[in-house]
Amino acid sequence: MLNEKRDGVKAFVFQSFKNGQPELAANAPVENNQVNLQQVAQYAVEFAAALKKNAERAASNSFLRKNSDIRQACGSAGCFVWLADKYVYGMRSGAVLSASACKMPALYKHRFSCSFLMSASHIPHHVAIIMDGNGRWAKSRLRPRTEGHRQGVEALNRVVEAAARAGIERLTVFAFSSENWRRPAAEVSMLMKLFAQALRRWCEPLAEAGVRLRVIGDRTAFSDTVREAIAENEAATAGGTKMELVIAANYGGRWDCCQAASGMRRGRLEMTPENIGRFMSVPDVDLLIRTGGECRISNFLLWQSAYAEIYFTDALWPDFGEDDLKEALRWYEGRERRFGRTSEQLRNGG
Repeated sequence: MLNEKRDGVKAFVFQSFKNGQPELAANAPVENNQVNLQQVAQYAVEFAAALKKNAERAASNSFLRKNSDIRQACGSAGCFVWLADKYVYGMRSGAVLSASACKMPALYKHRFSCSFLMSASHIPHHVAIIMDGNGRWAKSRLRPRTEGHRQGVEALNRVVEAAARAGIERLTVFAFSSENWRRPAAEVSMLMKLFAQALRRWCEPLAEAGVRLRVIGDRTAFSDTVREAIAENEAATAGGTKMELVIAANYGGRWDCCQAASGMRRGRLEMTPENIGRFMSVPDVDLLIRTGGECRISNFLLWQSAYAEIYFTDALWPDFGEDDLKEALRWYEGRERRFGRTSEQLRNGG
């Protein structure tokens, strides 16, 4: 009898997906006590996964990104997972969960849909970010530029956490360029102080989260305090395997190329793209994001960005967060990375 009830609920859930009415499937099991919401959530996720898999087989990435039916299905799965969470909470607390309480917040549905649509094969391995707009953010709020930089550090905290959750293997951020020394001395001094403070503050949390930190750039211009903070953080997080966070400080793409050329000369290696790549600070970039509305890469990872997908956003860096990162990842998912080949070759596995 129980199996019959479950089969009936499963069919009802699937039909609700097809009809675009997730609320019906969400309420019916609660009202009829046919099956607990955890089972309903499982059915919903299974069906959303099946829809997504079929879409991937039949269509290109751009189709998947734009297909509203698939997005609706994945959002519906988010609805059921949320309901299951509510159900478990109700059981533990002794509360009674009524059908009228089963209204899923839109934000939950949006977040689940975003994460569900991004399959592992479409997550970029290496994401780089030019964090631009701190000064303009502060100016628009009649605050000193220093406050913009402080808020920029908080934005980096959010994005590092979001990138790790998304499954990104390496995140490289442009913190301080070799040209930024030309800024007012007071601002540069404050930036160096913020940098050292942030490194020490992040040391334990990064290590606990399994995130390895590495700093690239010319360290000779930094004070002993900054160099010590870098060394301490790199040593403490060296065992991290979940994600690598690379901070580019006193860095320039041209400097990076010169360093690679010097390494090749010392090793007496032939000048080939492969050998040059071996000596660059970081590997090739899959997705390069620039905030702040400017459309240039400002001497950042010049060699590594040769085939990067470049995403520009008007969002100022202190305002950039997890939802903005997810939007960039969805955009990246819709790109066709051909590397010199044709679309037909890609479709045929060439």
